Amino acid sequence: MIRRTGLMEFWPPVDIQHVGGLDKLKQYLENRKMAYISDHLPRPKALLLVGIPGTGKSLSCKAAASILGWPLIRLDISALKASLVGESEKRMRQACATIDAFGQAVVWLDEIDKSFSGMNSQNDSGTTAGMFGTFLTWLQETEAPVLVMATANDISGLPPEFLRAGRFDALFFVDLPNAAERSDIITIMNKRYGSSIPADQAEQFQGWTGAELEQLAKDSLFDGLDEAAATIVPLSKTMKEQIQALRDWARTRARRANAAEEATQKVRRIS
Repeated sequence: MIRRTGLMEFWPPVDIQHVGGLDKLKQYLENRKMAYISDHLPRPKALLLVGIPGTGKSLSCKAAASILGWPLIRLDISALKASLVGESEKRMRQACATIDAFGQAVVWLDEIDKSFSGMNSQNDSGTTAGMFGTFLTWLQETEAPVLVMATANDISGLPPEFLRAGRFDALFFVDLPNAAERSDIITIMNKRYGSSIPADQAEQFQGWTGAELEQLAKDSLFDGLDEAAATIVPLSKTMKEQIQALRDWARTRARRANAAEEATQKVRRIS
C-alpha cells in the first residue's frame, strides 16, 4: 500500500540498544507503549525532537519503531511538492489518507523546519502553506493508531500554530551527550567498527556529538586515535553561540531527552 503510492518509503527500524543515552526520551516511549494496546489510555499522536545536529534525533525516530514493534514510514514533505497548482496539496492529502488506512506505524518526518521553510516565500504561490495546513488538519483530526516523530534543528522559523498545545504531545530538546552517554556511544561505536577508543576517557570528548564520536571511531582505524581526534572540530566550538541560544530557548519550553552535563566542581587549595 505504501510503496504503490510512490509518496513514502519504508525504513528499517533501529534496535534501541544502538542508541546511546537519551534515557528520558526512551523512558517516555516505554511508559506510553501500553496506550496503543489499551482502550483506557490516551494515545500520543506526535512528538517533536529539537536539538543540535548529530545528537541522535533521527536515530531516535528509528528506535521508536523498534520500541513499539511497528513499521517505520518516512514521509518526505519536500518530495511531495509538484509543479502543477494544487497537485502538492493533493499528494499531501493522499499520503495522509494512506497512513490512516495503513495504521500502526511510526511516521518519521526528518528536518521538518526545512520542509516548511518556504511558507512565506513570494515565489511559492502558497504551495507550502497549503501543504502545511493540510498536514496540521490531519495531525489534529486523525484517529489512526500512528505516532508521528518529527525532527528539527531550528524551529524559530515555524509559525506558532505548529507548536500550539494539541499538535504535539511532547517537545523534546536533544542536547549534547553527557559523560555517561558519551561512554555508551563510544562502546557502541567500538563494537560497530572494531575501533578501540577507551570508553573510560569520555571526559576528554566533552562537547562532542554522537555523530562526531562515530566519525572519530572510523577515522581512528586509519589515522590512529590521537591524529583522528585532532582533525575533528566539534560543533560545540564552531557553533558555540547558536548552541547556547538553543539551550536557552529550550530551558523553559521543552522536555530534556537526555540528562545535562554535570558541572565539574573545582576546588582551590589554600595553604
